[in-house]
Amino acid sequence: MRRLREIGDGVFWAGDCLGFVDGSRRIHNHISTFLVVGAERTLLVDTGHPAHWRTVRDQLRSVLGGRSLDYLFPTHQELPHAGNTERLMHTYPECTIVGDPATGVPQLLSWESARKRPLSWANVLAP
Repeated sequence: MRRLREIGDGVFWAGDCLGFVDGSRRIHNHISTFLVVGAERTLLVDTGHPAHWRTVRDQLRSVLGGRSLDYLFPTHQELPHAGNTERLMHTYPECTIVGDPATGVPQLLSWESARKRPLSWANVLAP
């Protein structure tokens, strides 16, 4: 498992690499997620690519321990940013998806577990 890097107090950079071949070139792409752990709430920005589900799950567990994921913010609907949304909602059923409907994020809410969650800008940093 790739370890999370703490890049600020309670802010972790996570993710994994996704390589692919384009003709004769091998292309490296890093898929990033960011976990914010506050005194009372937690937030994950982007979900990671579905190919990295086990890595994302294990990285979250390593930092959260028994804590819940409170908010999930997929920045937009492409796979590297929203591909693990359903799995995260099943793993953390009390999690609230937050985002801007203009980004296409509402299209993510096609499964029952996520459909019940409100989609709005949440004041995550408020006490």
